[in-house]
Amino acid sequence: LKQMNSIRQLLGKQVQRSTFHSNIILNNNVYRCYAATEKNQEKPKKVYRFAILLSGLGRNDGSDVIESVSLASTLLRDDDADIRIQHYAADVEQDSVYDPVKDKYDPKFVRHTHREAARISRGNIKNIDLLNVAQYDGLIMPSGKGYTRHYSTIEEDEVEFIEVHDGVSRVIQQFHEQQKWILALGHSNALTAFILRNVTYAPVIAALDEKYAAIIRELGCDVKTLSHSEDIKNKLITGGSSYQENADNFAVYENVETLVGELKKKVKAERF
Repeated sequence: LKQMNSIRQLLGKQVQRSTFHSNIILNNNVYRCYAATEKNQEKPKKVYRFAILLSGLGRNDGSDVIESVSLASTLLRDDDADIRIQHYAADVEQDSVYDPVKDKYDPKFVRHTHREAARISRGNIKNIDLLNVAQYDGLIMPSGKGYTRHYSTIEEDEVEFIEVHDGVSRVIQQFHEQQKWILALGHSNALTAFILRNVTYAPVIAALDEKYAAIIRELGCDVKTLSHSEDIKNKLITGGSSYQENADNFAVYENVETLVGELKKKVKAERF
C-alpha cells in the first residue's frame, strides 16, 4: 500500500489494483499480492450539440448529399471536444421530384422530405416539431432547393407573397432569438434571409448565385459576393451556392471544412 501511494505521488496519476498476481506467506499468514497498474485520468471533453436541418434528398429537390455528409463528418471529427449531432426535417409532401438521370422534374413521383432526408442520416432523423433549440449550440443547413421549393415558396412567388413552413420558421427564429450560431449554405441562405428579414441588424448573406442574391437584396439584407460571410451581430455564417454547380466533390468538402471550422471556433470561444 505504501508503495502504491508513492507511485501515486510520483506520477500524479490514478493508480488502481489490477488482477491477482501471487500469494506471499509471512509468519504463517497469507497475503494476496496484486500488480499495480497505471490508469490515466483524462480531463473530460466539453460536449457541444448541433442540429442539422435537412430538406429532402438531392441538390435539386432536397438537401445536397455531398454537402450534407461532409457537414456531419467534419463536425464529428474533433480532438478537443465531444461533438454530438442530430438530424431534423419537416414532413412535407414534395410537389416536384427531380430525376437526376433524365435531368428533369417528374410530377408522377410523390415523395416526402422527412423520409427522403432520412436516407442521408441512415434513419436517425427527427421531425422538426421535436427540435428544442435550448438543447443545441448551433443550427446547420446545407445547400439544396428543398429549402426554396418545399419549405418555402421562394422559387415561385414574388417576395411579398412568399410563404414558409411554420416549423422551419420557428426553429430559425428561435436560434436567432436565443443568440445561437446558424450556418446556412447555398439555397438555405435565401430562406434564412427571408425569416430574419425584420431583425434589428440586417443580416449579411454570402450569395454567389445572382438569382438568390437579387431575392436577398430585395429582402433588405446585405449581400456579399464571396464564398462565405460571417455576420457577427446576427451570429450567422453563410456560404455561396454557385460553387455547387461546377465544383468537384473535393472542392465542396474543402469549403464545408472551412465553414464548419469557423463555426466550431466561435461556439467554443463563447463557452471557454
